[in-house]
Amino acid sequence: MKYSQFYISALTLLASHALQAHVSVDTANGPAIAGKSYLVTLNLPHGCSGSDTYKIEVEMPSGFKLSRPVDSDFGVATITKETLAVPFVMHGKTYEDDVTKITWEKPESEIKASDTHLYRVSFRSTLPDTPFATAYLKTTQTCKMPDGSTEKLEWVGTGGHDDHSATLSPAPAMFIYPARTPGWNHYTVSEHVHDLSIFNDAEIVWAGNEAYSPNANTSTLIEQDANTQTLQMIHPGTDIWVKY
Repeated sequence: MKYSQFYISALTLLASHALQAHVSVDTANGPAIAGKSYLVTLNLPHGCSGSDTYKIEVEMPSGFKLSRPVDSDFGVATITKETLAVPFVMHGKTYEDDVTKITWEKPESEIKASDTHLYRVSFRSTLPDTPFATAYLKTTQTCKMPDGSTEKLEWVGTGGHDDHSATLSPAPAMFIYPARTPGWNHYTVSEHVHDLSIFNDAEIVWAGNEAYSPNANTSTLIEQDANTQTLQMIHPGTDIWVKY
């Protein structure tokens, strides 16, 4: 059977994209609200060079408190704790150490013959009270190769607005949303916000004489109003009003 050059090129492109698929935070658990407890779930879509993943290590971002792992089909989780430079008080108790890393490692007898499965691991943390910030969960996955050696994929890149380096594989990123109530909410944004899709559950966002809405009809009205400009991005220090 002969295949067209277009078909072969398409398969090559799809294979390339599959190889580049990265570890990500599952969004099914809803928005991560600043200062609240949140169940973080990571998706690991592939192993290493065709081999199965047998160990996953996740570093806790700064400000994540009292992280508690969930055991999974992948394996029983273990935690690494370190003494804190600055203790914190929560629920009337002072904590002088906290979890800095969670590791899932399955027994050698359960390592699969090849890279065939999607893995998910979860943990619950109290999130830092840093609305509009992005938390990066540096993750290392280790695979067992056919010759008994191991290979690591390090997902640790944290390139953001001020870091345009593309030399590291991206760490799973999680946007931290501000607390909100129905109606108007006032915020002072402390971080660059370039992706306004974070407001896709809002009716409208105002920043001075600029406005954004995920609603097509409201967006058209914004464009037609001579006294209003379309909000494209938000800079640190900007006061905004958001109606949910």
